[in-house]
Amino acid sequence: MDAETLRAALEETLAHCGIEIERRNLADDEHNIRSGLCEVEGRRVLILDKRLPPKTEAVIMADTLRDENLETIYVSPAVRQYLGMEEEE
Repeated sequence: MDAETLRAALEETLAHCGIEIERRNLADDEHNIRSGLCEVEGRRVLILDKRLPPKTEAVIMADTLRDENLETIYVSPAVRQYLGMEEEE
């Protein structure tokens, strides 16, 4: 699966978890600002640096999903495999 397709599948899974995604330019000369999950006005938001390539975004999204309870939502086989939830065939 290519990085763009995987990223879209991960975004969909995050949405099922109630996590919104916002892409922002996190460039700052004075502070080291990194992508990550936070709470904004009661909403769970994964803020991603918009300069990141799709593959790096996928890694950050997967790390976020690994901390979620995925037992009650549909997770596509490709995402399950990427998260290490099932063995490769």
